[in-house]
Amino acid sequence: MSANVTDVTLEYPTETVGLMSGSTSPPASANDPFYHFKTSLSEKIDVLDNAAVKFLGMVRTTDTTTNPEYPSGKKRLKKLTKVCESTLKVSGRRGAAVV
Repeated sequence: MSANVTDVTLEYPTETVGLMSGSTSPPASANDPFYHFKTSLSEKIDVLDNAAVKFLGMVRTTDTTTNPEYPSGKKRLKKLTKVCESTLKVSGRRGAAVV
């Protein structure tokens, strides 16, 4: 006995389905301030990380005493770091969880 095997196509729903209610409404995290804060902070940290990588590349490959970009790059890193720190401080005053 031989069986013919055919291609099977599985279709998955493209909508987000709620776990408890079976509804197709957006997840609760869409309106949760914690997730908004987390996303915002993550974006700021990504900007800081990219700037730090660029700055370190410049420091490792050039003479910082003669490079006019060094002071402005250093200043930008300090500013971006303070922005991230102030975001955390504000969230702490509001009672938000810190990631």
